[in-house]
Amino acid sequence: YDKLAVGVREARAWLRGRYPALAPSTLDSILRLFSPDLGPTDVLTGGQFFAALRLVSHVLGGKEMDPSLVFIQAMGNGKFPTFIKCAGPVLHHRASAAVVPSPPPSLV
Repeated sequence: YDKLAVGVREARAWLRGRYPALAPSTLDSILRLFSPDLGPTDVLTGGQFFAALRLVSHVLGGKEMDPSLVFIQAMGNGKFPTFIKCAGPVLHHRASAAVVPSPPPSLV
């Protein structure tokens, strides 16, 4: 994921829309760990984006913002989604091949 990049402002806008309960100042303090200026040309690597997302999960889970939490898996508390639902179909490497699940052995 480190070869991917997303604009820090685009990431901020998406995170604010996805997690409206998160205070904008808290989100900015998280993003400033990776991009101190939050400038219009600043970008986050994929790894930095996921690290920021992990910190958001910790804060929404009731913890104070602490940069060291980036190394600790966030556990859900049921108050917010800990996963992102896919809006469309999942694409596979062989999109042309239809994937048909096999019936359980008891039904064969």
